[in-house]
Amino acid sequence: YGCSALDTLNVTFNPLPNPIVDVIGKDRVCFGDSILLNSINTFAYYEWIETNSGNVVSNSKSVFIKTQGNYKLKVRNQAGCERESNSVFVSFINDSNRLEII
Repeated sequence: YGCSALDTLNVTFNPLPNPIVDVIGKDRVCFGDSILLNSINTFAYYEWIETNSGNVVSNSKSVFIKTQGNYKLKVRNQAGCERESNSVFVSFINDSNRLEII
């Protein structure tokens, strides 16, 4: 019959988010202290995960960590694209020389 048809379709590819974890201060502190982990970029959704257990410890842009371990940040942007950061190891040490003033 020789019939043909043509149509166009616009396809948009949204870039994957790039979660970068910033350790505010030291990544090794004394037991009883905490370490602040912060997402450098802003996203629609945050999920801080302790990698050994898989437990979600926070859904905020930043989180205070009080337990030694590996942590990663899973984020989602406005387009619904998700990505995880590299794992960050934080450690806590015993400090027997701590001074307490009473």
